[in-house]
Amino acid sequence: MLITSITNFRNNAKEWLDKITNNSEELAITTKKGNYIIVEEAEYRSWKETSYILSDKDIVDEIKQSDHDRKEGRSKSFDNVDDLFNHLDEL
Repeated sequence: MLITSITNFRNNAKEWLDKITNNSEELAITTKKGNYIIVEEAEYRSWKETSYILSDKDIVDEIKQSDHDRKEGRSKSFDNVDDLFNHLDEL
């Protein structure tokens, strides 16, 4: 994680944002009143989606069951999407 002061960020915002984008890193900005984190929008959306999924007990239970089924050999793997669709057509 990159860290800078609010003053440094204010004076060099474009360079800091380029670093975030080019290095896929977060930026912590320190201020006297508190600290802030800047992330790319795609990363933020990913975090929100993960948070949503983990907050839904039914989804988490389905994921756990799927993982258990995979470990027990009760799942099927496909080399590509076409193979998956062909298999679904046979059901």
